[in-house]
Amino acid sequence: MSHDPDNRFRPSNSDDGLYFIDKFCVNCVRGKYEHSQDTTDNPCEILSRSFLEGETAEWVYDEQGHPTCTHFKRWKWEKDGDGNWIEPAYVSDDPNQLKLPL
Repeated sequence: MSHDPDNRFRPSNSDDGLYFIDKFCVNCVRGKYEHSQDTTDNPCEILSRSFLEGETAEWVYDEQGHPTCTHFKRWKWEKDGDGNWIEPAYVSDDPNQLKLPL
């Protein structure tokens, strides 16, 4: 893994990149396309940008020096009994956003 002084994580090779994607992107609420492979599901903008530009500001090293995504929100992608993807009720990028049950 390359460690850049600007703190951005840049995978040094394809194995490095695939490990990161498996650890974060595949387990993130933004990663439905990575599971469904359905073109009507929007892929994660951050992941797409990493492929197009080779890096992204959201992929950084944490305080311990481990690669992480600053927008990662864990979600276990599963299907219900009818084979439909279980969707998260609401996702906000604002950590101070309250979610009130209605």
